[in-house]
Amino acid sequence: MAAPFPALKRGSFAPLFPVVSSLQQIEAVCEAARTKDVTDVRLELSSGELSSGELSSCVALCEAAGVRLWLTSDWKLAIEKGAFGVHLDVAELAGCAVGGGLGEIRRAGLRLGLRAAQEAELDVAAELRPSYVSAGGGGVEARALDAFREEELDGSVCMVWAGRKVDAEKGGEVMELTGADCCEMQLQGVQVEEVFDRWNGNKRFQREPFQKDNARPMGWYEAVRVVKNYSTLHHLGRSPANETSYMESRARTQEKYASSADLIKVEKFGLPRETDDERGKIRAGKGGGGGGQLRLTENDFPYYFDAGIAHYVLWKLGEEALTQSEIDAAMAELKEREGAKRCSFWINPPELKSIPELDHAHIIVLCGRP
Repeated sequence: MAAPFPALKRGSFAPLFPVVSSLQQIEAVCEAARTKDVTDVRLELSSGELSSGELSSCVALCEAAGVRLWLTSDWKLAIEKGAFGVHLDVAELAGCAVGGGLGEIRRAGLRLGLRAAQEAELDVAAELRPSYVSAGGGGVEARALDAFREEELDGSVCMVWAGRKVDAEKGGEVMELTGADCCEMQLQGVQVEEVFDRWNGNKRFQREPFQKDNARPMGWYEAVRVVKNYSTLHHLGRSPANETSYMESRARTQEKYASSADLIKVEKFGLPRETDDERGKIRAGKGGGGGGQLRLTENDFPYYFDAGIAHYVLWKLGEEALTQSEIDAAMAELKEREGAKRCSFWINPPELKSIPELDHAHIIVLCGRP
């Protein structure tokens, strides 16, 4: 049996897997991802209407929105543009294998989605073990898919139902019957938010949200989706062990320092230590720190992300708020330092700031492929 392609976490798919064919539709899907449950999009390239620059824009938009972009048919272009994955049918897979493409896809770290149009082609999927198998809506009976996944793939490969005319209600029935992780649907036009509302509003599709005490780390795309939406920032949390360390550190800080802000000013900015006469606790004096008003430091107690995702904090001393140019400069520095291409940031709203006296931004950096 061939080595499997990078696996996807079961439950990581939103119920609707949209299929689009234009930059404008990608823009609409990424805009919807700000408030809707959108995890993936597949871009069809058969029309040849997208320029190289537009394809690069599609990749950049999806990365910024935390949406996993799959390119259809052209594995070389998927590697060149840095897409999340490539979607091939069995005939395209055969041509790719002849040219050594499967090895190149693996080396590039791309995920592979395989379209099985007939039940006989499921045997190819069982041997290849792609990241997902797309089947149904043609020569594959719905009732055969769940048994196939559990018996042939041990439940380790995601299943995508490929019936293009399925609506939200029928999609729920199909997913229950087949055990599919999501349903593909060809989107028409750019008015997509209502479509996502219909699917996300179906109670059968309510996914369990990430909880702070969950033992599961967040992957890159899930993290970006969370931090780009203020309404989901509360889903961020530390690992149980790290949360315990954080709470113990807070208790020590409260015993030693006048406030958490004083700790940051003294230990991160190097301001002089002074003693609070009334309580005998350390507080930060004025001046003497040097090095300017900004500090870029690793988060001492990072949130629970996958290995390879580094978590930094950009602090700013004084009354002025951080500017976008200061955050951009910090991300550029981290990209060079970490040798990474992907960065994302967020600033907590007032109710979530643990140290409101100092303006600060959280920055996450992907040090490898997502």
